Amino acid sequence: MKLYSKWIMCFTLGLISSVVSSANSAIVIRDGWIREAPPNASTLAGYMILENQSDKSQSLTSVSANAFDRVMIHRSEQNNGMAHMTHQKQVIIPANGNVVFAPGGYHLMLMHPRRPLHADDQATVNFVFADKSKQSAIFRVRKDMPMKGEERGQETQRD
Repeated sequence: MKLYSKWIMCFTLGLISSVVSSANSAIVIRDGWIREAPPNASTLAGYMILENQSDKSQSLTSVSANAFDRVMIHRSEQNNGMAHMTHQKQVIIPANGNVVFAPGGYHLMLMHPRRPLHADDQATVNFVFADKSKQSAIFRVRKDMPMKGEERGQETQRD
């Protein structure tokens, strides 16, 4: 009887963890990269494409990275001929759509690197969504913006 109840408990926990880990499998993080900055720079910028492959909109609410003390989501905009950067509490990814994080628009402000980062280094970036699901992606440091499609194939990990 004890063996049977242990099996049931393990099976139930396995089901719960598989539901949690796939809760936001509809979001795909593509083409993640970090722009290389001069030595001793206190802030770098990260870019990617968030693709929502579901029929419901999703919201990105926070980001962290192992190589930085703090990460913020920002958006650059032009108002009356002046460039402004504003902090974003969330970014809504439309149903069956995407949001592009690119220079001059949405971007990640990667603050206070914990070590110098150079071209071809990598950093793990962690994403949290409004439904409490989490994903991680590997971002590569680059000197220049990648050519269209150059970063394709970057995989995401779902927690």
